[in-house]
Amino acid sequence: VILSDNGNNIFHFFFSKHMADAALKAVTAANAEAPELRVSAFHLGKCWFKLIQGHKMFELRKYGKNKGDGTTTSTKPVQFRLVPNSKDLMGARILTGLKPGDVDELKEAIETPDAPKAVSIIQSAANDANGFTNAFNE
Repeated sequence: VILSDNGNNIFHFFFSKHMADAALKAVTAANAEAPELRVSAFHLGKCWFKLIQGHKMFELRKYGKNKGDGTTTSTKPVQFRLVPNSKDLMGARILTGLKPGDVDELKEAIETPDAPKAVSIIQSAANDANGFTNAFNE
C-alpha cells in the first residue's frame, strides 16, 4: 500500500505478516471510505533491483484499476521503507548497544545462571544503543 504523507508517496515492506496486518487494520479504520484492502506478499529480492538501480519515479493508479482500462495514471516519486519485525529491531538495538566488556559479562551471567545480571546488561545495552530505535526511517 502506498500511503501519502505530506505529499510523499511511501511504500512499506513489512518483514512480519502480523505487523503488516496491524498496519492495514489501522489504515482501514482511519479511512472508512477506502476500498477493501489486503496484504500482499512481494518477493523483496525482485523488487530490490529496481530500488538499488535508483528508480525513484513510478506509475501510480487508483486501487482496483487495471492498466489499459482508461484509468488516469500519474508518475510520481515513491519512497520505500523496510519495516522490521519488533524482535529483530530489539535484537539489533541490543547488539549495537553492547560494549566490548559486556559480551563476556553477559556470557558469564548466562552460564552462572544470574538472570538479574543478564537482564541488567541487556537493558543497559538497549538503552545505550544509538541506532535501531525507530521502526523505520533511520
